[in-house]
Amino acid sequence: MTAALLVALACASTDPRPVIEEMHRRYARAIVRDDQAAMDELARDRYRPDFVFTKSDGRQFGFWTSFEGSRYEAEARRAGRPDGPHLYQTTLKNWKRSGDRLTVEAHHRVEGSWLQGDKRHPVSYRNVIRETWVNGPSGWQAGRFDERWVRGLMHGKKFAFKRG
Repeated sequence: MTAALLVALACASTDPRPVIEEMHRRYARAIVRDDQAAMDELARDRYRPDFVFTKSDGRQFGFWTSFEGSRYEAEARRAGRPDGPHLYQTTLKNWKRSGDRLTVEAHHRVEGSWLQGDKRHPVSYRNVIRETWVNGPSGWQAGRFDERWVRGLMHGKKFAFKRG
């Protein structure tokens, strides 16, 4: 664990915002730079083992399953088939804390290109994810992410999903 993360976790009991904001910045840098080691470290430090991510189309993913897409993109880049985002921006809004729980909306903007077969397709999307964080012995960790909506362009086609 890095010294900056330890300091941030120590401050977590008073104000979780700097901890969560820094984790989002580190994740964005890691995914754009294809730094799998940094992504794995964040996964271990940032996510609870019982973490669940629910996409706006209803699919659910557990802790490590959520990171398999990042691993696939990293492997494709190493094999000379660059795949994945070149832009990954997050804005955090609507912070609500109740004791050792916090919810925040993460507004993402992602742009890149993904391979489908032997063709490269531009990908551009925006989404909003309601994140639930829990303060425990390891500091603030993600307990659940619920994607509220997503819309964009993928594989040359427009798409949109919204949870009811």
